[in-house]
Amino acid sequence: MRRYIKFAAILFPAILFLITSCDKKDESSPLSGYPYKGKSLHPQLDLSLLPDSDLYNLNKKVSKQTAEKLHAKAVSLIDSLKLTGMGISILIPQEGLWKLDTGYRSTDKLKKVDSTSVFYWMNVGKMFTGSVITQLVQEKKLTYDDKLFNRFPEFQYAEQITIEQLLTHTSGIYSFDSDSASGKDKPSYPENELINLAIAHKNLFKPGEYWLFNNTGYLLLGSIAEKIEGKAFADIVADRISGPLNLRSIKVITQGEVPENPAFADYDGEVIKEEYAHGGAASISGNSADMLKFLYFNLTGKLYSKSLISSNLEQLYPMVDKGSFYGKGMMVWDFNEIDNTNHFWIGHYGGLYNYNAVVAYDTETKAFIAVSLNQKISATAVANSLLAELKK
Repeated sequence: MRRYIKFAAILFPAILFLITSCDKKDESSPLSGYPYKGKSLHPQLDLSLLPDSDLYNLNKKVSKQTAEKLHAKAVSLIDSLKLTGMGISILIPQEGLWKLDTGYRSTDKLKKVDSTSVFYWMNVGKMFTGSVITQLVQEKKLTYDDKLFNRFPEFQYAEQITIEQLLTHTSGIYSFDSDSASGKDKPSYPENELINLAIAHKNLFKPGEYWLFNNTGYLLLGSIAEKIEGKAFADIVADRISGPLNLRSIKVITQGEVPENPAFADYDGEVIKEEYAHGGAASISGNSADMLKFLYFNLTGKLYSKSLISSNLEQLYPMVDKGSFYGKGMMVWDFNEIDNTNHFWIGHYGGLYNYNAVVAYDTETKAFIAVSLNQKISATAVANSLLAELKK
């Protein structure tokens, strides 16, 4: 947590400068609230690009030839990048599932990563929070236009901030991870303390004016789900997602809890055993296969209706990295803007000093991929290299 807070404290002012210095727009905000002043939104993704569930078999392994090709590429990446440990799964249309759990659970090299090992997925966990909120909307227990004031009236602009703005990172609420003081005494703070820390700060901008990645917003969404359901967020995810979909390794980690057989992070040769328990913001642990299956179920309509999938990809806000955009609890990468190739990823990435992870659906190969690394090396780059093998 300390490294996380320090990193955020350094990065946050730079990010805010980039966003608030964007070209001003006279267009009205697509959300309720103040006029949006950031960079132009991405056009809604063509829904014909979404996966067709008839093309996939989750219970079948890929061909021997494909498995050997992917394994060889993974081994070369381990050697060239000096990876400590990683979990990778790829679901290939009309073939099946390939997965690899390899390397070490930490740099002490006492225990190897195996099929029972779980990784932390950091901000990828926001997709679970987004899915829970979307289900509550579908069940009419909540609406995207509901105001924060109904649950947390203490926040500035609470009467105007909507559930949708929390989901899209456009609320302007202060993000708890940008306070360097919050990591001084202990590695992990109770959620209510993090929320109170954010309340103590003024909003960074008016609701709907800009986009800025916000962990407090997702912590609040998890807490709002708890208030509606009358149970802990960990139980909500278990009852709504991991249980019904038989994703046995997926778990919301609570404060003070260490998952069974974790792949601990590596930071500059040091084994890091810090907590990553931040409720709806970032608390998911699991293996790559179950994370991949979660995204598959999400995008093929097993969690909520196709119309709500469309809604989640309707307003896509530009993020800091070129070609990356944010909807409701989900990211889109437009590779035409990144490297002039005409395809997209849909999913989410996550990363801190000590971890890096990505779960994505690639519209070009129509493959799903999940990669988690217990060190700070780009999981998206690893995923891109592996997907490139499918095009050969």
